[in-house]
Amino acid sequence: MNCQGQMKFYIVIIFLSFVIVKSSNRHEVVFRGGKAIGGYVSEMTHDSLKLIPEVGIPTSLDLDSILYVHDSSGKLFYLSSDIRQFFNRAKGRGGVITTIYGEDIYYNSLDRELFMFEPKVVYNHKGSQDRIELQLVEIHKVRLNHTVSEYAVKKGVIAGASLTTILFFAKFKAIKEFLNFSKLFKTGNKAYKTATTIIPISSIGWVVFDFFKGERELILNPLKDK
Repeated sequence: MNCQGQMKFYIVIIFLSFVIVKSSNRHEVVFRGGKAIGGYVSEMTHDSLKLIPEVGIPTSLDLDSILYVHDSSGKLFYLSSDIRQFFNRAKGRGGVITTIYGEDIYYNSLDRELFMFEPKVVYNHKGSQDRIELQLVEIHKVRLNHTVSEYAVKKGVIAGASLTTILFFAKFKAIKEFLNFSKLFKTGNKAYKTATTIIPISSIGWVVFDFFKGERELILNPLKDK
């Protein structure tokens, strides 16, 4: 292919890319930290995403760097597990939501409805049972207060129960020993006493860790001017 032919080929590719972007729903890719870029998602694999930006050349993005992707119709295209984990920790806790226009909303309890179409959070104020919805794309960031996390307590219980179970099974060297009901009863009784000590300590440990080291802020979108 000569230089003139190559030039025509690239012009056609650029033109087609432009047409695709204009004729399809616009996608917005939101990175960790809240930075966003618009364009058209042409392909997504298990670890990367190909984007035709509104300005520039097609580029490949690492999924690990992306928080979520949505389109102009409100449909969720991709959601990082970090968002679900954060809202799991946030469930039932108070804090403050900052909208994309910089307005602070103080809430007493928070839940999330991260459905494919129009994902949102649901919150209520102290002393009120009214559930207020806010679209994910309307939120700049969510910051949790220092109330005790149900998520941390559950993690502590699971960790303590898992350790107790491992210690219980470690007492038996062979399957046939489980048929020794006297040993099974004595070992189970000791495991119960161990659990009543380990599980509370483990739960308190997770709560303390969450209080001092737990992630309390998640930036979801860049700030915008009113």
